[in-house]
Amino acid sequence: MHQSEHGKWRDFYRADWLTNIASTIDNVNTVRKFLRMHGDSPDFFQWYKAFIMPETEKHIYLENTHRRVRSDDELSDLLKEEFLKDGRIKLI
Repeated sequence: MHQSEHGKWRDFYRADWLTNIASTIDNVNTVRKFLRMHGDSPDFFQWYKAFIMPETEKHIYLENTHRRVRSDDELSDLLKEEFLKDGRIKLI
């Protein structure tokens, strides 16, 4: 939150008890976790396979126990990067 403060908005979030932004962020993170649980496989690999994995690897790849499950933040960053690259979403 503090990274977005600049100019006349410096120290804006210092009074978070008025804006309750921290609570809003917690709620949005809960929604993101809910969406991932219901839209992903039990191994939390489906979002990565569907949207990020290169086409050449989608059909033949080795599933093993050494694959690291990406965190919600990592997956979100990779999805944003992928969708921006294709022009499927645009940031305002």
